[in-house]
Amino acid sequence: MRVPKPKRKSYQPDPPAKKGTGKQDLYNGSQWRKYALSYRSQVCFCEVSKSLGRVVDISPEPPGQAKGKVKGVVDHIIAVSAGGSVWDPRNHMAMTPEYHNLKRSLEGKNRILVATLITPDGIIPMDRNEIIRVLTEKDKG
Repeated sequence: MRVPKPKRKSYQPDPPAKKGTGKQDLYNGSQWRKYALSYRSQVCFCEVSKSLGRVVDISPEPPGQAKGKVKGVVDHIIAVSAGGSVWDPRNHMAMTPEYHNLKRSLEGKNRILVATLITPDGIIPMDRNEIIRVLTEKDKG
């Protein structure tokens, strides 16, 4: 026998509607998608893998071709949520989804520290190679 769900009492307000975060709005917006596509078209290779002497193509699929597995992402080296510049290319790095996931994991554990500069547009890394060193520590060792 099924037990009916209790009805919400009329004096209780409706729960607030779920809204996307500013971060979701940024990454789902057409401006960021176009920019990321352009950045990956110009860079073409994972910048982290390249430092290890590996060439990993992350260029976008040609228009009209079937979309498969995501080959690459454009990452904010200093996270936007930490004050990182959204549009300054010095705060962007092209990388494979695997390196991006590793970076996010390390950020969640507070294991990434890089020297930064504060610009009018937000925070950027002083040396982009610092993040590459952190991400490739285990690969080089």
